[in-house]
Amino acid sequence: MNALESVLADLPAIGKNSVNQQQGYKFRGIEDITAALKPLFAKHELVVTPHVLERRDAERTTRNGGVLYIVDIFVRFRFSSSGVELATAEVWGQGSDSGDKAVQKAMTSAFKTALSVVFCISDAEYDAERHNVPETVRGAEQAGTDAAGEVPSVPVSARAEELKEHAQRLRDCGIDVFGAAKATFGGKPPAISRATPAELDSWENLLLDLEDAYPEKLKK
Repeated sequence: MNALESVLADLPAIGKNSVNQQQGYKFRGIEDITAALKPLFAKHELVVTPHVLERRDAERTTRNGGVLYIVDIFVRFRFSSSGVELATAEVWGQGSDSGDKAVQKAMTSAFKTALSVVFCISDAEYDAERHNVPETVRGAEQAGTDAAGEVPSVPVSARAEELKEHAQRLRDCGIDVFGAAKATFGGKPPAISRATPAELDSWENLLLDLEDAYPEKLKK
């Protein structure tokens, strides 16, 4: 049994230990996953290293006239032990930010996806068969085209996960995201993880507008 298999064998079930204070649901954050894996990586001498294979940058203007920086990265994560490569995982990650943290958010998104896939950390929330989730979330106006003239594809889960974490950060600062979303969508807002591309655009603009509206709460 190699180091990766040993980690997988010893890995306990990872609960959803974080709680959304506004709506009461639980979620599994990257901190929950790394907290469970870190001691096992050390025990079995397993190392993971990222290699960015591709990066795409875009900008969008928010309804308030601000700029949203969007970064998509395609990352290869190498899992190795004692200098021997055991496995690789290639995933997309997307991050968006009105400041300088889009790259970090994209890497976090990619890392969480890679760990979830390699170590079988499943979540029905992202089951495409269960929820009929669209495969891509960006149109030509956002992504541009690649060398072949085709619009690049970004997994919906990467963007949805980033928006969920963005919303959670605002709630943690005392901002009534759910109330604002009800007003924006004219009733019960769609769940971010099951939203259509157009609904994700609306969520993204809403969260950025809330940041602009409550800068004093974000500084606390």
